Amino acid sequence: MSRIRLGAFALVATVVGCARGPKKEESKPTVEETAPPVPQLPDVFAEVRLGMTVKKLLKLFPAAEDTDKCAPVLLGANPALPAQVPGADKKAASRCARSIDLAGLTFSEFTRVAKVSHSLGGDSSSKVTTSDILEGLILATAQVRSAVRAGRLSEAALFKAAEGSASTTLAASLPVAATLTDGTLEFGKDKSGRRVLCALMAEDCEDLDPARARTYTEGGYRPFQIDADAHSRVVYGKCRATFLSREGFFRGRLLRRTGGLGGIGLARAMREDRKLDPEATTTFDTFKFKSKLKGDVAKIAVTVANALPEVEQYFSHTIVLRGGGDVDTRWGVAIVWIRDGKVVRMLVNLSNDEAIPDLAKQLSKGYGDEGATVGTVTTWKVSGARVRLDIGAAASLVVDDGKELESVAASGSASALPSSSSSP
Repeated sequence: MSRIRLGAFALVATVVGCARGPKKEESKPTVEETAPPVPQLPDVFAEVRLGMTVKKLLKLFPAAEDTDKCAPVLLGANPALPAQVPGADKKAASRCARSIDLAGLTFSEFTRVAKVSHSLGGDSSSKVTTSDILEGLILATAQVRSAVRAGRLSEAALFKAAEGSASTTLAASLPVAATLTDGTLEFGKDKSGRRVLCALMAEDCEDLDPARARTYTEGGYRPFQIDADAHSRVVYGKCRATFLSREGFFRGRLLRRTGGLGGIGLARAMREDRKLDPEATTTFDTFKFKSKLKGDVAKIAVTVANALPEVEQYFSHTIVLRGGGDVDTRWGVAIVWIRDGKVVRMLVNLSNDEAIPDLAKQLSKGYGDEGATVGTVTTWKVSGARVRLDIGAAASLVVDDGKELESVAASGSASALPSSSSSP
């Protein structure tokens, strides 16, 4: 307020001021208060923030399917992707997470997966198909990398299992997943594995039943049940001719349904308590032998299999965001956790292998802070959130409140995870 006043107004102002005491000067907003908050995520997802409501989120990224029914699938079968109209891939959208999203493959990783699938797969109805190898290898990678991201599989163990195949922890997931994929295919050739294929046959004899495959892998079958179902469906059943003429195809379906864990169900079935201990080789010798795996890799499979319920719970109540327009090739899709109708955690997959070494420097410029680097992880505090770039086995950029991931990784408990999903 100006100190110069005219006539009676000046007198009144002086009297009132004397009666009320000296007037405090109004504080002016600081630069920090007037400046917009620093984005917590890269440009393509810059408008997404912790605490944002689902309603606002889905206005920015319209849902391509019913996101209230999303559930992560690391066993069984992925739901089909929603149909896309021409040009839809250029627009921002959201959908449920599939194994391809949880795998978080970089460009070079996906190229390797595609090449392997085409070289090993075939088009004959009697052989393992290219698409089954592709889907199975992606699923196996999702099983491994998701376990790392959920804090249920250590980088050190993964890197040890990849010895000779990876020079960095970032590169360790895919070769281990590929070896486990080979293990599932080898298991399908074994006499016991063939019985499993027969037992899991769907009623129409055209596929392996996804629900049965999940039940089997989780330890829901006993050896006598496997034999009984194999006899009723194939040996003396209606699927005999189909199985004998297309056995290779069904080995591929086991890979597609179970990823790198094809022989785990039989190993569990052979034990009275159905428990496998990664620190006790005798508990999973059956799996290691019939899948033709080395000890360190078999140990990874057992660790992943044991953690699977917690890992799927960890990724529950999530939706996937895809940016629109000119996509920044450094980043893949974003996975967003929802609780009580709000965003509580965000994860962005790393995409461009060549850009990964410079990501920390580039993010530091945007955040206005160099961050703190320990090993392969650089951490920043941004607009009240913790931002963590992990260029190791987790291969991701994560934004959270600094508490949720720590509590889950430390305890393996689902109590710190989102417990409900809200409609927009």
